[in-house]
Amino acid sequence: MKKLNFKIFILSAALLFSIPRSASAIEYIVNGDFSANGSAWTSEGPVFFSGSSASLTDAGTIPGVCDGFQCSRIFQGVALTPDTYTLQFDFLSFLGPAADAQGNFVFPDFLAASLFLTDSATFLPDTPPADLPASPGPSLFAYQFDGASDVASGATLGASAIGGEWKHFSLNFTTSKGYAYVLFELFGLDFVAENASVLIDNVSISRNGGDPAVPEPATLGLFSIGALGAFGFRKKVR
Repeated sequence: MKKLNFKIFILSAALLFSIPRSASAIEYIVNGDFSANGSAWTSEGPVFFSGSSASLTDAGTIPGVCDGFQCSRIFQGVALTPDTYTLQFDFLSFLGPAADAQGNFVFPDFLAASLFLTDSATFLPDTPPADLPASPGPSLFAYQFDGASDVASGATLGASAIGGEWKHFSLNFTTSKGYAYVLFELFGLDFVAENASVLIDNVSISRNGGDPAVPEPATLGLFSIGALGAFGFRKKVR
């Protein structure tokens, strides 16, 4: 009787621990915290990396892209499967106002963020893929010295957990496309070089819900032990 009770206990324990655990969300952006500097990112123009953030500046230009004014940009593409995702990032801006020292209007510096959802495995910021959907982008927002404008529908823009003047952006989006490209661009439209910069950090695209839950190897081992116990019990009663 004791042997029977022991086998039943082992089988019950195996079944209990073989219940799949919820998986954490999957992260798709590589080096989103820039701890590896510019690794996995494409940068153009005067962009600098500190090991903790990316700094877009107006200290120069991108030939053929923003001739006559200053600009810089970074972007990264990731492969996705049809699902719902969350895009997040933090930024700290130092942007020139829309007026000079005498109060005369000038075009302001601004940060533009964009999300491109496409089936194209290649991406050129100046030639967007032809299959871009009407929503949710590509434009996420255009952030000026006095705040944000044209924020994407459903997005949130608020204080960052980093503190200080850092801002946090978040957007849930659903896609049936195979790729997502995140693009950050700084435009120095006041024609004054080196008076604007933006720090970017903690860029992430995560899939809501993560991977389908699967038993861990140790759990599968317990299940095997329980199954063997049940087999032994069945054989004995025969």
